[in-house]
Amino acid sequence: MNNNNKLVALMLGAFVMAGFNSCSDDHFDVVGSGSNSTLWQTIASTQELSDFKEIVEKTVNMSNENDSKTTTTFDRLLDGETRYTVWAPKNGTYDAAKYKALLEQAEQLKTSDPEKALDCNYTVLNQFVKNHVANFNYEANVGEQTVRMNNSKVAEYNASTGTFNGVKLDATLASLPAKNGMLHVLDGYSPYRYNILDLFENTPELSEVYDYIASQDVKEFNENMSTAGGTDENGNIQYIDSVYTTTNDLLTSSNASISAEDSLYLVVVPTNAGWNDAISKVKSLYKYKSSYKYRWDDENAVFTQTKSDLNADSLSEASARAAILTNMYFSAGQLGDDVYNMDDAAVIQQMTTADSLLTTTDMVVYNTNLGGVNPIFGSVVPDTASNGYVYKVDQFNYTIAGSYQPKITMEGSDASLYYAANSNMNLGGNIQDNVLTLNTDQIAADTVVPGASAYLGKQYLRVVRRNTSAASIDLKVFDLLSGKYDVYVTMLPSKININTNSGSECETKGNMVAATLIDDAGETFASSSNLTYSTDTVSTFKLFSDLEVPYCYTDIPDLEWSSSDNRTFVRLRLTIPAKRSQGSKADNMALNIYEIRFVPKD
Repeated sequence: MNNNNKLVALMLGAFVMAGFNSCSDDHFDVVGSGSNSTLWQTIASTQELSDFKEIVEKTVNMSNENDSKTTTTFDRLLDGETRYTVWAPKNGTYDAAKYKALLEQAEQLKTSDPEKALDCNYTVLNQFVKNHVANFNYEANVGEQTVRMNNSKVAEYNASTGTFNGVKLDATLASLPAKNGMLHVLDGYSPYRYNILDLFENTPELSEVYDYIASQDVKEFNENMSTAGGTDENGNIQYIDSVYTTTNDLLTSSNASISAEDSLYLVVVPTNAGWNDAISKVKSLYKYKSSYKYRWDDENAVFTQTKSDLNADSLSEASARAAILTNMYFSAGQLGDDVYNMDDAAVIQQMTTADSLLTTTDMVVYNTNLGGVNPIFGSVVPDTASNGYVYKVDQFNYTIAGSYQPKITMEGSDASLYYAANSNMNLGGNIQDNVLTLNTDQIAADTVVPGASAYLGKQYLRVVRRNTSAASIDLKVFDLLSGKYDVYVTMLPSKININTNSGSECETKGNMVAATLIDDAGETFASSSNLTYSTDTVSTFKLFSDLEVPYCYTDIPDLEWSSSDNRTFVRLRLTIPAKRSQGSKADNMALNIYEIRFVPKD
C-alpha cells in the first residue's frame, strides 16, 4: 500500500469528507460524449455484463446487515441522478454463480429464516456489488487515483496502466461514459479485502477466537426503528417490520474498531494451537472466590453486602478470555503525526521494534528484545487486512507481569482511599484536611532534607498519632489480581513545618511502621512489622516482598466500575507503633504518605 492509500486508510471522518469534496471538484461534472444513457442502461445493454446485471438487479441495497426494511435493489441507484463510477467484471472472468446462488438462497429463506436471508443478501451487496462501485465520476484520463468504494474499502485505480485494484481493464470496453458517471469493464473481479473481523471469521486457524467473539453478540429488538401494525387479541402490538440491533461488549471494550476501514491496527492473535497456551498464562491472574463482601460503609468500617454463588472457575475462564481478546490490538495512531509520512512497511518496522507499545485499552507491552522485534509478534509474516495486519501466533510470548498484570499506584493525595482504622489516628474530622502540599515553608529552612526538593509542589497525606497508643490508617486497594507483587511506599520527611506560614519546626521523631493486608472478609493474608526508614529524607522502602495475592478483585459481576458503591477491595493497613520510652528514636508520631505502589512480578 502506498502513501496515498495510507493517508486514506488512517485519516478519520474529516479527511474522508475532504477527500469526497475533492472528488466532487475534480470528477463530479465529467461526462463524456455519447452519454445519453444512465449507468444502469449502459450495463443492461452491454452483453458482456449480463451476469453482473443479473446480480445487481437482484441485490437489495441494505443500509446495514440488520436492515430488513429496505426493498430497493441496487440497480435503481445506478439508474438515478447520482453520479457513480462502476468497475464491472466481464462474464466468464469470475465466479458469478456463487453470488447468484447466495441471492437465490436469500429469496428462498425470506419466510423460513429471514435473518439468514438478510445475511446472504448483505454478503453479496458488501463483498461484490459495493466492492465494484464508487461515488462520483472518476476520470479515465488521469493516472493513479485512490478510490474509496461504496463499501468503504480503499482501492487503487490507474488509468495510465489500465488497472483497477490490480485487475486489468478490458481492452475493448475499458471506459463507457454514461450521463450519471462512468462504466469500466474488468477482465476479472476486484478482490474483496477482509477487514480484521472478516479475516478472523474466514481464517480456519482462528476459529477459537472468532467463535468466542461471535458468541458475545447480543441481538435486541429495536422498538423505535420497527414499524408497528395492529394488535392481537391480547392487546399486544404486532409489528409489520421488526428491526434488530446487534451489540458486542467484548469488541466495544477493546476500543478497537476492527470493522472500520479508516484505521490501521497491528493485531497479535493466538491461533487455535496457541489459544490454550494464552489462556493458561493469563488465567492465573483471575482466581476467584465463590463469594465477596462489597458496598463499604466508611463510618462503621465494614462491608454491608455479600455477593454469593459465584461460579469461580467459569468466571476465571471468561475473564482470561476477555483480557486476551480486548488487549490484542495496537493502533498505528500511537506513532503520532509521523505515521502519515510512512508507508506500511515503515509503520510495521517502527511498531514491532518499539521499546514499548500501548494496546487500544492502554495496556503497556514492553519489548524484552530491545532493538529487535518484540517477541509477542513471533517470527510470523502477518496476514494483510483492509485495516491492518494480523499476526497469528502459536506461542503467547507476552511477559505477563507489567502487561496483563499492571502496576497499581495509589497517591497519598487521593483522600477517598483512606480512612482511620482506629480512634488513635488524628484525622481532624475530614481526611481531606490532611492532604498537604510540600512547599518551601514546610521544609525547615535550617535543615537540609535530602531529596525533598524533587517533591516541591507535590501533595501527600499527613496523618498523626493522637496519643501514646498505636494508631492505624487503612487504604483501599482496588483491582488487585491473583498474582505476585512487591509493595513499596514513599514517605516524605517528618522534619517539616506543618503550618505553611513561619513557625517552629515539628520535631517528629521515629522511623518505624507496620503493614497488614486484609481481604474483603476481614482476614489478614500478609503482614510486615518493624519496618524502619529514615524520617530525615525522602524514603522509598518495601512493605512486602513477593506478596502472593490469593484471589482476584476485579471483573466481578455486578461489582464493577459502573457503580463505585458496589465495589470490593483489599485493605492495606499502616500502623504507627505505640509510644516508646522518652527520646526513643523509634517513636514515630506521623506518616507522610506520598505514594504506594504494587509492582507486579513474574
